[in-house]
Amino acid sequence: MTDAGQREPTPRRPEFELPEIVELTIRRAPFEAPRLRHFESSLSRFDEAIEFHVRTNEPLPYLDEPPMLYVGETLVTEMRGTGEREYTFFAFDEERLEEGAPIAFGFPGTPSAQRRDSEYRYHAPRGS
Repeated sequence: MTDAGQREPTPRRPEFELPEIVELTIRRAPFEAPRLRHFESSLSRFDEAIEFHVRTNEPLPYLDEPPMLYVGETLVTEMRGTGEREYTFFAFDEERLEEGAPIAFGFPGTPSAQRRDSEYRYHAPRGS
């Protein structure tokens, strides 16, 4: 139990290694927001995204708070599974994606030292 003057304790992260990125492609792509039954998606204002297609050596763990893709310090949270060990992440604010930034898996709020680094770096898709 906590009182209003105390910070909420930070939940412990699961103790396991995140999968490795074994293949990554980045492209500018048309984007269609998910169709929701009773609401309009906040993503419906976007018709284009920077798409990160990722293949991993192991499946991403599905937890209450799944791991996401970091491009430098920018967290890319919109994700769809596209196949076995394949995921597509969508970034909408291209200005926040820093050229040459490292690409890694991590949980939201994870310091860079605790993320699963990859050999990949961000390079803006051609035609930008």
